[in-house]
Amino acid sequence: MCKICMNDPCVKNCPNYEGKVIAKCKICFNNICDDEQYAEIDGDCYHLDCIEDDLTVNELIEMLGGEIYPKN
Repeated sequence: MCKICMNDPCVKNCPNYEGKVIAKCKICFNNICDDEQYAEIDGDCYHLDCIEDDLTVNELIEMLGGEIYPKN
């Protein structure tokens, strides 16, 4: 059992995790590992779960460079 995360095997956010870290998520700031689904948008990486759970449709449209009309 890991002395840091208290799991065996380690959880993905544990420094002892043996999976390959690809990037940091721009929403939750946790590591994105090679076995997780993620999106790269304009050079930034995001967990798919973070996009689905934490962004509104309007925020997603703006992140992707879209416009919402009429402007309020």
